[in-house]
Amino acid sequence: MRKTKLPFSDFDACWKRAIEAMHEAFMHYFFPGLSSQIDFSKNVRFLDKEYQKLFADWEKKGWTAGDKLLEYQLKGGGKHLVLVHAEAHGGDQTIFKEQQFIRFYRIRDKHPDKMLTQLVIYTGKTVPPEPGTYYYSFECTINTHQFNTCIVKEQDRQALERRGKENPFALVMLAAFEHIETLDDGERRRKTKIRLIRLCLESPFRKMIGDLLNFV
Repeated sequence: MRKTKLPFSDFDACWKRAIEAMHEAFMHYFFPGLSSQIDFSKNVRFLDKEYQKLFADWEKKGWTAGDKLLEYQLKGGGKHLVLVHAEAHGGDQTIFKEQQFIRFYRIRDKHPDKMLTQLVIYTGKTVPPEPGTYYYSFECTINTHQFNTCIVKEQDRQALERRGKENPFALVMLAAFEHIETLDDGERRRKTKIRLIRLCLESPFRKMIGDLLNFV
């Protein structure tokens, strides 16, 4: 069977759709501590239009294709921002991590009254060294920017399957993991799709089947 590679733009869109459709499960998966402070009865805001304006100079270069900015209301009052970037391209590693720092300070400059946390999901085979740290040093001027990371290729298949019985976003992570594992094996990818369908049917999250298959 011939290998079919999903275009980066489509793959980025898959991540953004999954995060938007399952934002609460996403938050519980990656930020369990913060999730306990969020009032999920209040609607989440997806700040896509504002983000596009803030990074208008990056739009044509495609640097924001995998970005999602969410705003949550906290139980104790106030609001919290969550910036997510899905990275599949594996381009220039130094520039990429510098871009994470730029993303952070532009948003903080725009919203100084809102706390911001940042997550990069490495969805491809290429991962930079020190994937969660940007370091700058020149003439005794030093800046270190650290951010949350998740490396899909390093996930554990069985652990994701177990966690997927309780949190649907674990099944998204499983589908993304299998996307990497089956890149060069069309027959294995076909069998993987069948297994993902069965896992969904055996879980409370049957409606997710279509979204999951977009990843594989």
